[in-house]
Order: sequence, then structure tokens, then C-alpha cells
Amino acid sequence: MVTYAPTDYTAYELALQDTVGFGEGTIKQDAKGNWVKNPKLWFGYQDHVDPTKLNFHQLIEAQKSFLRAGKGSFYGGDSAAVGWPQMTYPETYREAAGLKMTDLFTEENQNKLFLHYAAKEAGVTPKMLAEQGFTKEISTRLGKPWASFWGSKHGQKTKSYESLRDFFNQRLKFHQQNIQKTTLETKASQARLDDKKNLPRGTMAILGGKKVYWPGNVSGADWWSKKAYNDYFRKGKHLHAVQRPLFKLTGAAEELMIK
Repeated sequence: MVTYAPTDYTAYELALQDTVGFGEGTIKQDAKGNWVKNPKLWFGYQDHVDPTKLNFHQLIEAQKSFLRAGKGSFYGGDSAAVGWPQMTYPETYREAAGLKMTDLFTEENQNKLFLHYAAKEAGVTPKMLAEQGFTKEISTRLGKPWASFWGSKHGQKTKSYESLRDFFNQRLKFHQQNIQKTTLETKASQARLDDKKNLPRGTMAILGGKKVYWPGNVSGADWWSKKAYNDYFRKGKHLHAVQRPLFKLTGAAEELMIK
């Protein structure tokens, strides 16, 4: 089976996501050492409704109820920051991210919102990071919406510049290597798909977002849907006409079916 799944984000975009999550404490390492985002978090790690189950209309109301309950109070005011990026008014960037008010505030959609949020609220873009690296100026800019960053003027305890810079560089290297590996595997997979004469019967690929199957060295061979593939072999079309009655009688077709 071959699946073509290109990376949705660049290494710099992914490293920026990870570093903000690291600063805010919204990503943690699992038992295998992978850094995993928690998209269900609210400001101050307070318990509240699961935001990933809400659309933007519902999220706005949930933020209001969060504040009414006093869960967002701190010495400098109050906040209903939500999701792994800890965004205060995520709906502001919904349209730029290509989302509708009826879309859910899932981790995937939080990722889409994040880059627009960082660009507008902090003035930081992946292009800047690629050109400058993770500088003190970058950290200070990120400290505008995220109080955990070195250089922030919010008066809260921040992570050191060195820890943020080193984490960013580590994650950048990880994502660069991972994207390169994925690209090479994709090219190798595509080469195998193009070499159709050597593909085994029943090979599955995802082309145009749909599962298709290779029937092997048969007349009119092409990438077929599951239904077309099964219909072809169920009727014994891969055999000479005189062989088909016995083929159907023995039930041999079932061994060729895609389940």
C-alpha cells in the first residue's frame, strides 16, 4: 500500500508552533519522547468545556462564560486564552485561515489560525525566522501575545532566551530531517507506482484523495476503484471465456476480492 501525504507546513512553521507551545506549556512529551499539543487547554489550565468540540459561534460564548465564572482572572486583568496556541480572540483570524464560523476549533484548525495570529499579534513570520534565526528581538516580539517568552513586558515569569532559542533550533532540525525523509519516501513510492508492470495485484494507492487498486497484468489495466476491481475479478474477466464457468463454480473469485 502506498499513500501520498505531503507535509502541510514548512520546518520553520512547525518549529514556531512547537516553540510557542513549549513556552506556554501547552505541548508535552509523551512516553515515546514525541512532543504532543494539547488543543483542549484554557488559560491557567482551568477546567472548562472542551473547545475542540465547539464551532466559532459556540467558542465565543464559552469564552464569555469562562470569564463570567472568574476562571480567567489574574493580577493584570483577565483572559480567556484558549487552545494550544492560547489565543484570546481566535475568530479574528478565522477568515484569513480559510475557516467558517461553523467550523470546529480542532487542533488542525488551531494550527491554521496560529500562523496568522503570530504574524498579526507578534509580528513574527516563518520568513523572518528563516532569515534571522531565533533572535532576542524575535523572542521579545513573541512576548507581546505570549507572556512566557523572554523579553515579554507582561511582568510574568518567562522562560530564558537560551532555552527558547535552543528548543527552536532542535525542533527546526527535527522537522527539516523529517520533511526530507518524507519527501524521499514519497519520491520512492511514486517511482514504484509509475513502474506498473512490477506492481503486485491488489496494490492500493491514494490518488486524487481516493483509494484505488492495481489489478495486475490484465487487459485494460488501470487504477480502479474497489467496486470496479472486485467486479472485474468476480466475473472472471482476467480469464479466458472457457475458464470462467469453473472459476465461478469453485468460488475462487473470493480470494481475489478487496475486502
